[in-house]
Amino acid sequence: MRKKVLGVVASVALSAQLIVPSCIMPSSIVQAATTIYNNDTGVHGGYNYELWKDNGTTSMTLNDGGTFSCSWSNINNALFRKGKKWDCTQTWQQLGNITCDYAVNYQPNGNSYLCVYGWTRSPLVEYYIVDSWGTWRPPGSSPKGQITVDGGTYDVYETTRVNQPSIDGNTTFQQYWSVRTSKRTSGTISVSEHFKAWERLGLKMGKMYEAALTVEGYQSSGQATVTKNNISVGGSFNPQPSQQPTPSVDTGALANIAEGQYYIKNVNSNKYLQVQNNQAGDGQNVEIGTGTGAAGQKWTLKNAGNGYVTLTNGLGNYMLDVANGTNEDGANAQIYSAYSGDPQKFQVKKTSKDGIYTIVTKGSNGTKALDVANRSTADGANVQQWTFNGNTNQQWQFEKVGSEPQPSQAVPQPSQAPQPSENSGSTGLPAGVTCTYSVTSNWGNGFQGQIVLKNGSSQNFNNWSLAFETANKITSLWGAELAGQTGNKVVVKAPSWDANLAAGRTVTINFVADGNGSSAPSGYLLS
Repeated sequence: MRKKVLGVVASVALSAQLIVPSCIMPSSIVQAATTIYNNDTGVHGGYNYELWKDNGTTSMTLNDGGTFSCSWSNINNALFRKGKKWDCTQTWQQLGNITCDYAVNYQPNGNSYLCVYGWTRSPLVEYYIVDSWGTWRPPGSSPKGQITVDGGTYDVYETTRVNQPSIDGNTTFQQYWSVRTSKRTSGTISVSEHFKAWERLGLKMGKMYEAALTVEGYQSSGQATVTKNNISVGGSFNPQPSQQPTPSVDTGALANIAEGQYYIKNVNSNKYLQVQNNQAGDGQNVEIGTGTGAAGQKWTLKNAGNGYVTLTNGLGNYMLDVANGTNEDGANAQIYSAYSGDPQKFQVKKTSKDGIYTIVTKGSNGTKALDVANRSTADGANVQQWTFNGNTNQQWQFEKVGSEPQPSQAVPQPSQAPQPSENSGSTGLPAGVTCTYSVTSNWGNGFQGQIVLKNGSSQNFNNWSLAFETANKITSLWGAELAGQTGNKVVVKAPSWDANLAAGRTVTINFVADGNGSSAPSGYLLS
């Protein structure tokens, strides 16, 4: 079967020409069943619907509410969906909690997805939450991480589409994926929980265009009957009992930073707090980037009373803001029109190092700090709110504007970076098979490592497993499956969705472990 990302983008490009996002009809509206056979779109039973195909035989029967049935044969690509559309003026946080309660009799014959699907603008993102599929598990790349939502485990992916059809015509955009590790065809998909987890991994969502339960087929045949599809929008995320106030956490003494305009530099990365794309607007993302002196890297600090300050960005009358003012780990940092409310108030706290500070949020009662997600040092790494831990990805320096941003000298750098190590103690590897180890990120008491397993032999290794020894405790792993770690011995095995290490193939195994990663794994054994 051809490993190809399904062509939903083509269908959406067409639908963008046909649909003007409209107000959603009440879900209580009951309409007679209607069957359509060719490309069509509209509103039925309080839900936006669409059938799109490029050729072949299709049928879609629209039933009450969000339910429908569909069938397809002799097609190249066909898409059936019912869901909700918006006008791209609100983020998912502003819309409120989004969930999909569904049940489907899903019978694909070949390549197909069953998913919640949609788009955002600013940034332009196409997203999938895939609960079941046909003969190929998408999207065919290495995951960024793994999350648990609604009691199930999902691998998270980011892919790029270059000059492909979208809701804004042919352009380049990102795709975000949550793909369940085991198939299911009924249950609840907490859509907002996936969005929240993606943003913790640095995958920024934009203003919402759509969320729809979708059945898609590619060069296949099949049928599906959606017996339940209730999409609810609104309400809070994981509400906390009002009688349990946020505990106080000792995050250090208040610092006295003079009012003025500053560059704010992260200690872990030596990169600067900035507005994404140097572009003003409500909800525009805040991230870190290499110092350029751009307006989006300049922040005007002003005292707001009672030890709090506000930070207004150099792009205009927009303040640093915690999305929705929530007291949650992973709440996104953004800019928003200045109004000096609690989501826009912060305290600057001293650390044990002179001139280095943490920035805690008022909405969390000072228990959470501005944090670079996943301790990343990359340009564009997301900035969020996270429980105070004192790590360097939560530490910042204030550099007075008046000269170009300078590299930090406050934190010593390693005298040398670990170099890739190939086949250390690799007597258990067949001829032509290599393992190359490197450290991709290091934050002192932990690191992200990478092992590139390359099959340069003429053999195929199906359902392979790789054992090796390391003194570091592995806490998470992706690109393969962690079978276990006993003492220094680690065993990883082929992922269930792609078990064959064919001749000429390479598998990249990423992991997070404690320590600094200076000692390479040894004693590789492939079986």
